Amino acid sequence: MLRPDEARRASVHFLVNMLEAYYFADARAVNTVLGTDIDDYGGDVEAIRNPKKQLEGLFPGFDGIEHGCRILEVLDAGHVLSRRECCSSLRTMFAWVCKAIDEPEGEAYQLAEGCYSDVGRDQIDAVAISGRGGPQVDSRGKGSPNAARGGEDRRGRR
Repeated sequence: MLRPDEARRASVHFLVNMLEAYYFADARAVNTVLGTDIDDYGGDVEAIRNPKKQLEGLFPGFDGIEHGCRILEVLDAGHVLSRRECCSSLRTMFAWVCKAIDEPEGEAYQLAEGCYSDVGRDQIDAVAISGRGGPQVDSRGKGSPNAARGGEDRRGRR
């Protein structure tokens, strides 16, 4: 168990199903590594059942470690999170990390407008900020955490 002073420095996030699901949101990465010709998945990749099996069907020699590492090297996280209505679990984790490391570039991941996981959303507001103020997003994905409380952040933003 974490002591109360440590609780704001840790977080648990659940990526649904398998990591391979996110590969289908960036078909370019899959096509580059496997030589396939697929398009980005049309729905929410977090709803794909057994994505590894689907990859094995597309590319019979698919090796989760060998090919997976190569896909991850070229996977564009901004593209994976570009559709606001998809990837709520992954976006929630990205929002927590961006806030924890005071990364203002969260816009690339649709943090302000994208959907969040109900399971992990509360952890975003609870994160201890390592630097000067954190990204301008709250657990609802709207504005600055301080704006949600009616105040300004350290940079004077609402």
